[in-house]
Amino acid sequence: MKGDRPLPAGGKLRFLVVTAFDTRYEVGYLCSTVNEAYCRRHGYSFWPVLLTPEGMVQLAGGRHCAWGKVALLHHLLDSGDNNNSEAVTSRNDRTAAEKAAADGIDAGAFDYVVWIDADALVLAHDTQLEHFVASAQGADLIIGEDMADTDLVNTGLVMCKVGSAWAQKMMQRWWE
Repeated sequence: MKGDRPLPAGGKLRFLVVTAFDTRYEVGYLCSTVNEAYCRRHGYSFWPVLLTPEGMVQLAGGRHCAWGKVALLHHLLDSGDNNNSEAVTSRNDRTAAEKAAADGIDAGAFDYVVWIDADALVLAHDTQLEHFVASAQGADLIIGEDMADTDLVNTGLVMCKVGSAWAQKMMQRWWE
């Protein structure tokens, strides 16, 4: 699905790259260093969300910590929609909202929010995120392909268009 949000002045897309991990996860720090360098190189914003192990459980709503990505994406897409006046009600959304507010994150300032798993890192630093958006013809949701023989999706990298009602609903349904 393609949203109707226009390109920003100058035609350059604005990306917020997000990852989350608990403070004891050493791999997260290593991968974040590489991913932050990639973001700096291309002018993207990078937001590493570091939480206590208990904070990760809370963010994920008591589920496996991998569900934290869904909670964060859902919150960021909702908060990035200037027309959305619904209050954040669930406990995990409050956790995401509090963290975003504390870190000064305003998803509405971006065109895409990009999730990258804490154990993933960008290898091809010459390839820009705009390439993937163009390849997907500006889709509202872009998900990586798992390179295994089963050809399943890989949610280790998820790109969501900010302001897309469809992407917001998709994150809500994914959570449910």
